[in-house]
This record gives sequence, structure tokens and C-alpha cells, in this order.
Amino acid sequence: TARLGNAEVLAGIETDALREFIKGLTKQEKAVFTKRIRVEGPPATLQSLAEELGVSHTTVSGIQKRLLETLQGMKK
Repeated sequence: TARLGNAEVLAGIETDALREFIKGLTKQEKAVFTKRIRVEGPPATLQSLAEELGVSHTTVSGIQKRLLETLQGMKK
């Protein structure tokens, strides 16, 4: 399993493809991506990010799951 906040999540994905992926993200998706997946140091908690975005932690968790599935499919 991919660990959050770890470069292994993004390993094997071309830089250009990752840039395009990020461009297409919504505001909420970008927040989850930058604060839970592609982070330096410890990732934000689901609850703190949910509060910041004004949504439930379940919503943040669902966004994260979809992002990770998409990223996994982008690996070569």
C-alpha cells in the first residue's frame, strides 16, 4: 500500500503527466493532493483538512481514495 506523504506514491509517474493531472484538479482535490499525498513532512489529518475545506472527513477520505486510484493508474 502507498503511504501518504511519501514520494513512493508518485514514483513512476512522468512529470508532464503529473502536471496535467494537477491542472485538472478541483480546489478540494488540490488541497487533498498537496496536504495529504504530495507533502513534505507529516500529512494533514483528515479531520483538519475537512474543517479547512468545510466538508466531512468522509468526503476528504473519498477524494483521497479517488486521487490515489487515479495516480496508481498513471504509473508505468
